[in-house]
Amino acid sequence: MNKKHSFDIVYGLAFNIERAETKSGFLPRGCGNANDNYYFELRLRGFAEMLRLGFCKKLCIAGADEKISETETVNRAFAITQMLIHDYGISEDQLEWIDSLPSTDGNLIAIKKHMEQSNLQSAIVTNDYHIPRSSLFAHAHDIVAPFYPAEAFLLATKQMVPTDLEKAFGEGLLVQRCVAGIKGISDMLLGQYSPEERKVLSQHR
Repeated sequence: MNKKHSFDIVYGLAFNIERAETKSGFLPRGCGNANDNYYFELRLRGFAEMLRLGFCKKLCIAGADEKISETETVNRAFAITQMLIHDYGISEDQLEWIDSLPSTDGNLIAIKKHMEQSNLQSAIVTNDYHIPRSSLFAHAHDIVAPFYPAEAFLLATKQMVPTDLEKAFGEGLLVQRCVAGIKGISDMLLGQYSPEERKVLSQHR
């Protein structure tokens, strides 16, 4: 693990949940459903691998309440911590959750407040596709923290290889470029990144 890419705390952006027959009682919404896939499962798995990799000491999820049935409302962030603990074996000591308004912007408002109180070296993690919009909200709230794609941690811990991600994302030339970028971030996490220009120069020596 590259020490330049390690933090005291990471803030994870929550996602929609649903009830399921799992140990935690929850699953990311749309898990396994190609017609309703926001890749929330990859975000959840990335959170788990991030902690196993030692990227941060603590993960704090920001999320809002979600009505998951006619009679039940559950906080998304709380449910995600339960999935990490009971379905992925993450220690409860490594997790925290905070309530927020029900939107990405709402998540970041809550994160800004927590950041100001904790005053810790921090980063933010979400899905790769979610980073551009999330970072604009962060900028609007004067949040200064790097964003990392959850999928990079799956590559770093070899839970997936690039071709797995390409298949998950639907393949194609744009997907290949996106996955190549995620792979570059994964290499940075491990201290193994080498720019393409440097690779070309080394081949011609």
